[in-house]
Amino acid sequence: MIMPEETNSPVSKTVAKPEKKGRGKKAFLLLLSYVVVAFVVWQIQSRFSNSPEQQQELAQQEVQGVVDRVKEIMVLPETEFPQMATVDNAPELAKTQAFFSAVENGDKILIYLQDQKAIIYRPSTDKIVNVGPVVADNNQATQPQVKPTAPKDATTTSKDTVTKDEE
Repeated sequence: MIMPEETNSPVSKTVAKPEKKGRGKKAFLLLLSYVVVAFVVWQIQSRFSNSPEQQQELAQQEVQGVVDRVKEIMVLPETEFPQMATVDNAPELAKTQAFFSAVENGDKILIYLQDQKAIIYRPSTDKIVNVGPVVADNNQATQPQVKPTAPKDATTTSKDTVTKDEE
């Protein structure tokens, strides 16, 4: 015997209502997730797509921060604002010149072209690694090179000094 369905059954009412409410919540959560993702993408894009002027200003602030820190350790030339490079491949750089033999990745190199001075600074230990002269080679189209003027074990005596009278 088949029984007719009851229209006032509590089971049929509770099953139909959650489906409608669930769809609304799902749509709202989906819309909210799209808004959050769009906001995050916008933030990332605005953070990494600075104008050239903003990039230049950020670079100058970074250099100024390093210069300020190095000024506390040693006297720096006041006649010019230095160029700065960050070491990112220390083993290869160390092979190029003896001046770079003690560099590590992350070291900062301050280059004063007019004063012909290069300074290697290590932020991780807050120490000066090396200081040397900069010799610009006009025959090369590359950056000026740092070349020591004398070997590390060389010494100078008063006899080595030449005055105008002796010439």
